[in-house]
Amino acid sequence: MELYLTFVLKSALLQSIFWMIYTVFLKNETFFTLNRWFLMLGILTAFLLPLVEFQPVVHLQLPSKLPFEESLTVITTTTAEQTNYWRILFGIYMIGAMVVGFRFILELLSLKKIIGNGRLVKKYGKVSMIEVTQNISPFSFFNTIVYNPDLHQASELKTILQHENIHISQKHSVDMLLISMTQIILWFNPISWIYKKQLAQNLEYIADDLSCNHFGTSKKDYQYLLLKQLSGISYSVINPFFNSLIKKRIIMLQKQRSNKRSTWKYIVVFPLLAGFMLLFSFQTQVYYQPVNSATINSTSKSLIKQDSLPPLYVINGEKQPVDFNINSIAVDDIESITVLKNDSAKLLYGDQGKNGVIQIILKANSSFKKVSKATTLGVVNKETAGQPIILVDDEQMPSDSDINTIAQNNIKSIEVIKDKNATAKYGIKATTGIIKIYTKDQKKN
Repeated sequence: MELYLTFVLKSALLQSIFWMIYTVFLKNETFFTLNRWFLMLGILTAFLLPLVEFQPVVHLQLPSKLPFEESLTVITTTTAEQTNYWRILFGIYMIGAMVVGFRFILELLSLKKIIGNGRLVKKYGKVSMIEVTQNISPFSFFNTIVYNPDLHQASELKTILQHENIHISQKHSVDMLLISMTQIILWFNPISWIYKKQLAQNLEYIADDLSCNHFGTSKKDYQYLLLKQLSGISYSVINPFFNSLIKKRIIMLQKQRSNKRSTWKYIVVFPLLAGFMLLFSFQTQVYYQPVNSATINSTSKSLIKQDSLPPLYVINGEKQPVDFNINSIAVDDIESITVLKNDSAKLLYGDQGKNGVIQIILKANSSFKKVSKATTLGVVNKETAGQPIILVDDEQMPSDSDINTIAQNNIKSIEVIKDKNATAKYGIKATTGIIKIYTKDQKKN
């Protein structure tokens, strides 16, 4: 349902674009045949282009197993079943399509009945002449011309049959049948109804132009004949001689033919239109390529675009040397990874954090060996060292507090007191060190 509705919406948009270009640039030109093929191209493009997709491929590299995936908390929520709006829209669309389609079928059946009840009087090659008694405007439908001889003089009838023969020879019924089927599918688009009217109008321009300029019919007599518009039965799928566009047809007959220089509009419009249609069909396809742990180092470095590399690595609260190689840690030993950048990194680690900081917490059973000269700061591995005393705004935090729970942007300063300086000031309980943090909410005493 969603795919189909998306398809018809794209088709409606493309049809509207062709209509807009035709109305603005081409409608008033006397290049009627070129206009016909432009309008037909609009119909075909509207249905074929949404089926074509140009997919540039982008490959993104991700670890086959994210090192920090086990530290993520998955939150699942249960919500009440929501209304399926796509189904409702599809139902409304189908009702409209069936109404318009049913109307179209009735027209075809009625048309078949009129032709079947008529009398075949002549047949020129594949063209059949059918005379009827109904008060109906002369029309052609594929290879059949239908008319009431009692409503027209002999001279008028000759001109009318000539006009309808042009419709048949140029297969204008194919255009009308195609646009009628398009109208069923895109019934919800107002432009679709206008599009059909303008296409039918242009087909009449073609027949009028050929009748007057190529078959020697007097324009004055032809215009008088058009003014004898008849009321009666009419169908949207046929090419009637008399219709509601009489005034526009007369104006177009009197209009001076367009200069051949005006064909520049077609030369400009078609390339622009082709470029737009190509853009309309582009859809980027992203593929994720799993990588092994050997690429984690380059991936982590790319996350921190600072003045220079490498970043500072902190393993279980211990700063690692500049030449530290993250590949020395097995991916399965990593419990979580935190990336600090800009002010957050500098606030916690000073100048050493100017290139960014990657904090890694290892699992309790990690096989990683500590670097002997590493200095403790930040998160301390609770399995291998005692918990330092944490003072936030001079208030001691509980023994199980984690420094990482403090918002980095709210930290004003950090002071680390170790060894004898800590025990001299805070007693034996400070043998594991003191971390004094002052936030922006309270001034340091």
